[in-house]
Amino acid sequence: IILIGFMGAGKTSIGKSLASIFNLNFYDLDNFIEQQTRSTISFIFNLLGEKGFREIENLILKKLLAEKNNFVLATGGGTPVFFNNMQLLKSKGLTIYIKHSPSTILHRLKNSKKPRPLVLNKSYEELKLFIENTLKERENFYKKAHLTVDGFNLNAKKLAGEIEKYFSEHNCQGS
Repeated sequence: IILIGFMGAGKTSIGKSLASIFNLNFYDLDNFIEQQTRSTISFIFNLLGEKGFREIENLILKKLLAEKNNFVLATGGGTPVFFNNMQLLKSKGLTIYIKHSPSTILHRLKNSKKPRPLVLNKSYEELKLFIENTLKERENFYKKAHLTVDGFNLNAKKLAGEIEKYFSEHNCQGS
């Protein structure tokens, strides 16, 4: 089960609970990158820029997908957009887009304690514009997910029900 969506969509928090419900391992791609590189995402961004980070992200994503089985994965917000990542993700498992409105994302990011290199030091207006523009660019990738769910008031139990419904409708094997 692979969760995609904009930063601040709740992929990590819902993913952890979802993994618990289905008794699966949970991986957060950003945390996995930090473990593998022994560095922080912010440091990698500062050192190599977004292009360098995306190259590392792609290599480590391939490593994770090759080595791990039966898991819930929370990707970074931009992961599906670069290289052939979305195709890779879809070939490995059920991809789920947790969709939020730009205003909800803005609210969540303004109140987030997690450092996010792409939005660091942006004013309210700059952040609002960044979210609107970036979401517009990424939406085409996000929409390729097997399943799109409304992130408003979403919780792991509700999402587990959506996943089971998807598997039964598509005659797939669940967990």
